[in-house]
Amino acid sequence: MSLVANAPQVTDAYWPIIVMTLTDGMGYDAYNALFKDYERIMQSAVSRAAASSERAGMNITLSDLSDVRSRPDARTRALAAQKSQEWQPLMRRFSLGDVRVVTSSLVRGAMTAVSWIYQHPLPLKYAASFPDGVDWCVQQLDLAGVPLSEGARQLMRMHGVRGA
Repeated sequence: MSLVANAPQVTDAYWPIIVMTLTDGMGYDAYNALFKDYERIMQSAVSRAAASSERAGMNITLSDLSDVRSRPDARTRALAAQKSQEWQPLMRRFSLGDVRVVTSSLVRGAMTAVSWIYQHPLPLKYAASFPDGVDWCVQQLDLAGVPLSEGARQLMRMHGVRGA
């Protein structure tokens, strides 16, 4: 599910579910812009928590990789690793995890196996479809006692997901 066809983007329109959409062939500049937007959204969690409560900043990320067919170049992968390290404090404080939509069962299986070896610091799931990803997000939010916004409920309705 791309919010805008063939456009990489990240949105908090469905807060507390952050939706990140990646497309095939994204280059360094596209990833860098996407990461800047993601960082802005994660920083907003601090503001939300300060304005209300720590729970108000809690979120979960749904990364749609279903259109991605090739891996980024080494420079872009290095940028992703760097950003991942920089975001650790915010992620540990506010993120309930990440679900990644990967439609290929072979790739999904391989990524799951890698995640057994490399322990991601937060819950991580690989989903076969966007609705499965939304469903996992809703389950995790419910387990953590984080209420669903109207935006999150809209995302559920758009993809036929029932839940909390």
